[in-house]
Amino acid sequence: QLEDLYALTFERAEDLQRVCWSASPSPTELTGARLGLMAASTKRSRFLRERVYPLLMASSAAKIRELDKDLSDKRVKTSEHITRWSLVAIQADWPGYRTAVDRILKGVESRIAMEKAIILPALYAIDKAQAGRLDGVA
Repeated sequence: QLEDLYALTFERAEDLQRVCWSASPSPTELTGARLGLMAASTKRSRFLRERVYPLLMASSAAKIRELDKDLSDKRVKTSEHITRWSLVAIQADWPGYRTAVDRILKGVESRIAMEKAIILPALYAIDKAQAGRLDGVA
């Protein structure tokens, strides 16, 4: 399910990037793309905090706390970005917004790469250990 959430987040990031490639902003498309990325990111974050982090705390507590702090920091930056870039501000400075979005999308890509590097190996190790405990039981 986590890989599906990564794919969804990347799809929504691509939607926003596609909208930002236009010569001028379409408020309807832009609003939809922004909300889509926010919803996908929030869904992934909620899944991590509610399902993944608790599972990994026993084996990787320090790394999980680091990821959680980074996630909180990114939420603050996202909130600042949204506050700064209202539709009025976007229409007044479309090139500036496109540059800001590029930074945000690179941050999303970097964050998911970090998650994959830390979380996926830990989850696979747990799966392998659990499967090993079941060997010989059946």
